[in-house]
Amino acid sequence: SREGTVVDADDLIEEVITEARKNVEERGELTELSKAERDEIIRKIGLAALKFFIIKVQPKKRMVFNPAESVDMQGQTGPYVQNAFVRIQSILRKAGEVNGDYTTYDKLESLEKDLLGKLYAYPALVKNAAENLDPSEIANYSYELAKSFHKFYHDHSILKAETEAAKHFRLALSKLIAQV
Repeated sequence: SREGTVVDADDLIEEVITEARKNVEERGELTELSKAERDEIIRKIGLAALKFFIIKVQPKKRMVFNPAESVDMQGQTGPYVQNAFVRIQSILRKAGEVNGDYTTYDKLESLEKDLLGKLYAYPALVKNAAENLDPSEIANYSYELAKSFHKFYHDHSILKAETEAAKHFRLALSKLIAQV
């Protein structure tokens, strides 16, 4: 730790996975999966929570790690970002093949414009983060992108969009967001 106390990495990882397990069990999620599948997903959630928490803080700043906060599904956490990705994958599975014509979609909503702007800014952000040796820029960007997507998903239908062009545009946009 930065205070000079020794923190065993294996103990820290186990503590975060335990918190992730409690969180999943309290919400009653993943019950339809086998124990092995559930354990693997919980492990992935826990490790993502720990990794995200570490990289979201600028390298020269102090941090205080709270395992319970790191696995929260709300707020600036790895599981929150993972949830956006999982939600998009679910939408894309339900949609099936994504290759319709969206070029006639010309009534972009403000949230769609915001998401496109964020996607457009990504390459420059990665370059800047690399030059500054600061992965927190990418972690914070990922959180902002996930937050914008969650708001968009809440406010606008993707699979039941008002037109086929809007549906195909939103599916393509979602796919790009998941890739980033």
